[in-house]
Amino acid sequence: MCNRWQQRTLKAFLATAYFGRRDGRAVIGFGPAARAWFGRPLGGLGDGEFLSLVAMLVAPTTLDPVRHPAANAERVRRIRRLLADNCRPTGLRDVMLEGCARG
Repeated sequence: MCNRWQQRTLKAFLATAYFGRRDGRAVIGFGPAARAWFGRPLGGLGDGEFLSLVAMLVAPTTLDPVRHPAANAERVRRIRRLLADNCRPTGLRDVMLEGCARG
């Protein structure tokens, strides 16, 4: 369980994460991103849709699920492998999870 400071930090991150641009406007925060890309509130997303947003965090433009669905889907697949403890990143700089590419 997170302590109060950790909860506040996580809440601030969720509210300020940058998700690129949609319809000419910057999308900031998980809630607005859920509405912008999936047309639903964050709590209404399925696991795959939520992971699609998580996948975007390292490269919002390159991993946009509308303009680059294959790239986004591949990163989601790697994140799922990581969460299932089926792989490890190759190092601290492995933000694209190349260590999780196979499998």
